[in-house]
Amino acid sequence: MENKNFGTKGHKRCHDDKNYFYLKNEYVIIITISVICSKNCDLKQIKPPETVKQHIPAKEGSGFLQIAIVDDLEQDRSRLLGLVQSCLGRRQLEAEVSTFADAKAFFKEYTSGKYDIVFLDMYMNGPDGLRVAQQMREQGDACQLIFVTSSDAFAVRSYEVEASHYLLKPVEQAAVEQAMCRCLQRLGQQRSTIRLVANRVPIQVPLASILWIGSERNAMVFHTDGGQIRCYMTYESALELLKGDPRFLPCYKGCLVNMDRVTSFLGDCFVVDNDERVPVRKRGAGQIRQQYVQYLCERASV
Repeated sequence: MENKNFGTKGHKRCHDDKNYFYLKNEYVIIITISVICSKNCDLKQIKPPETVKQHIPAKEGSGFLQIAIVDDLEQDRSRLLGLVQSCLGRRQLEAEVSTFADAKAFFKEYTSGKYDIVFLDMYMNGPDGLRVAQQMREQGDACQLIFVTSSDAFAVRSYEVEASHYLLKPVEQAAVEQAMCRCLQRLGQQRSTIRLVANRVPIQVPLASILWIGSERNAMVFHTDGGQIRCYMTYESALELLKGDPRFLPCYKGCLVNMDRVTSFLGDCFVVDNDERVPVRKRGAGQIRQQYVQYLCERASV
């Protein structure tokens, strides 16, 4: 596919002689070229725009999240409740999760603005999930809506009420993690710290301060704004610790990079805020690049 200036006189086309591309801050839409360029098309250096590269303020301690699950099938309702609670526990977030068997029961408890996140079954006895969502929006409620259904036939219509996500039954943990992550980003409720043990001393480390993480012999080294923190844990343990957090991207054997702290992508490495270079594996480099660009696009839309 030919790439012509991308709508601005100053931007260059894709070239074959370099493995990175340049992105002017004021033109966010240009980052989509990573998706449309052919596999062999190398791109100039990626530099995320300032509006994308902002850290989400944490609100831990500011109170419970209020979450509602509305589904007329008890088995599906219970399963989703367990998956949501697991997701919240992994993020160390406290919430009150209420379940309802139908729209009538939900509206008995409902007031506009009461819930932060609402899971709605699309097919229910009585008013269906879409109608419930429409009534909520008509009352000025801007909560995060997640539709849950056995068919994707109404996926497009979910955008009419500005739904945050769409889940297909049977719902899996990974899908709930993704949906919750998007909602929590929009609500500013991403957990702000993780607990590490360094030199046998437990410490709370702000996630935003972590630039990247690399393995070193039998330990993982957390490269942070305050210096390096060496923890005796496996790479798998580090992955589990950060599970569900979209900021951290596995990019090389034993390495993860915080995409919020990336200043540029050079094809064979990421450059982070302190100018350290985090390697990118050769096999799968294109997929890693695409994941990074997709993350920038999603952050721009939040």
